[in-house]
Amino acid sequence: MLRGFLALAILAALATAACDGSADSESTPVPTPTVVPAACRPGGPIAPGEQHGTLTVDGIERSYVLHIPASYDPASPTPLVIVLHGFTMPAGLMVAMTGMETAAGERGAISVFPQALGEIPLWNWLQWADFPDDAEFLERLVEHLAGELCIDHDQVFAAGLSNGGGMVQRLACDRPDLLAGAGIVAGTYTVCPARVPLIAFHGDADPLVPYEGGSSEAFSTVRFLPVRPSVSEWARGLGCDSLPLITRSGGAIELSTFVNCPAGDGQVQLYTVLGGGHTWPGAAIELPGFITGPTTQEIDATELMLDFFLGPPTGPP
Repeated sequence: MLRGFLALAILAALATAACDGSADSESTPVPTPTVVPAACRPGGPIAPGEQHGTLTVDGIERSYVLHIPASYDPASPTPLVIVLHGFTMPAGLMVAMTGMETAAGERGAISVFPQALGEIPLWNWLQWADFPDDAEFLERLVEHLAGELCIDHDQVFAAGLSNGGGMVQRLACDRPDLLAGAGIVAGTYTVCPARVPLIAFHGDADPLVPYEGGSSEAFSTVRFLPVRPSVSEWARGLGCDSLPLITRSGGAIELSTFVNCPAGDGQVQLYTVLGGGHTWPGAAIELPGFITGPTTQEIDATELMLDFFLGPPTGPP
């Protein structure tokens, strides 16, 4: 309404000048007013820290855990990192395991941890018709948060573990304009055109989602796509070379960097954890090894993702 009012005011001013016989033949240009979104105007204080919220989408109440950094400024557009838990997990465990809320907050970013539905929580990454549309939920969640907080729409990122990683890919494929970057750990992959920069992590001894693809003992009826070709196809979709530059640290980490991308080398990266399991590298809480395999502490997926999304930290926010 405000935009419409201002537009009418400008038109009225121009009409008055045109009808005034004393006006010069050359009119003075009228600057276009800048309308600042309500959520990005200085307002009342917003308490930093953890908050729990709900949002109704398609008649279903959804929940999320939100973390607002102490440095948050309601007049300054702020990056947002969406973090999706894995199959069977509560969102709170994802908070504790990844430490994303602290690490993102130190860089001045808001983080949100949505909760999947079901007695055994599961993200609808394959778009099953009888399941809720989780891509719609996540898009609506971003819109909801942007209506209450000053969100930088050019810096919305998503990260996910396992089934949550598959959901991140689905979101990147279905809503590419929503995300500026995606991070996947031990994720499941789909065949769909993704046009979003990607950083991925996967253990080559993952017992649940095999690195080389195929089925696993835990998911005998599911055929998973192989990791390296899937990431290579993602890179090709962004215009990068399909064959990466591969380097290996002194330990058990192999980094595949895809080059000759339109936006520069490294727009797609794959960290392969040699001997690694179905786990989040550097996790503060390690999942049971007899189910998931070992968790590496050699690298920290949270910090590497944030470097990829936001650039290296420049000091206290």
